Amino acid sequence: MAEFIVIKLFGIAMVSAGVVFLIIPDAIKKYLTYWTKAKRVYTGAGLSVLAGIIFLLVASQCKLAWFVALLGIWAIVKGIILFVLGPKKFTSKVNWCLSKPPGVLRMMAVLALVIGTMLVCSV
Repeated sequence: MAEFIVIKLFGIAMVSAGVVFLIIPDAIKKYLTYWTKAKRVYTGAGLSVLAGIIFLLVASQCKLAWFVALLGIWAIVKGIILFVLGPKKFTSKVNWCLSKPPGVLRMMAVLALVIGTMLVCSV
């Protein structure tokens, strides 16, 4: 039961972030910049792997099991890639993302809204 709450809270957080980022595209720049410090990159990688494991453990009990499992796999792969890339390369990827126009950042916000909504509905 607690795992379902974690999934639902994660979905609500994604929807909330998506709304904020959609209204204020510069907020996504501040959010991404926050994660560029070395300790935060590795913390984010560890949290991503942990979230992925939780998603995989509860996926079979969700309405959209394939979707939750896919996000779990994606999170684990993302966490591993962050560990491998390290802070320097991650920061260069973030800087590339930050150079995009507000319309592209808004599309990322819409993606967060869609994924978050699907997560909330899957539990």
